[in-house]
Amino acid sequence: MTIWRSPCPTCNFHKSVHLEGFDEHDRTQVRLFNPRTDDWHSHFAFQELTLQIVGRTPIGRATVDRLQLNDSIHLEARPHWIELGVYP
Repeated sequence: MTIWRSPCPTCNFHKSVHLEGFDEHDRTQVRLFNPRTDDWHSHFAFQELTLQIVGRTPIGRATVDRLQLNDSIHLEARPHWIELGVYP
């Protein structure tokens, strides 16, 4: 099952025109996660204790890095999204 939500303006800003990102673990350029065709759970894990999104695959890791999914803005907002039942 693919989770698709409306685009986040902050994520879109960081993504910009980039279709690829760098995976530090494998030291390779890979395509970014596509929410319309990729399965979220295959590429990411949510860490409830730290409220961080962790990449499970090169695509997941590169996407977390490129979109800065664990920046202070996201980490501050996630508890509120969870409380509202819209996340994860």
